[in-house]
Amino acid sequence: MSYLILFCALIGFGCYMDWNVMLTAGVTFGGLAIWFLLMNRRLAIPK
Repeated sequence: MSYLILFCALIGFGCYMDWNVMLTAGVTFGGLAIWFLLMNRRLAIPK
């Protein structure tokens, strides 16, 4: 029984860490994408 609880705790902790990593990566990638789009819009001035 204790092994099952420990196993569930490890899975929960792993999922929590995965969510933190994905959230951090998502925010970073979103910020870079927005900055890249703004720089392209600023550089590509319509003539």
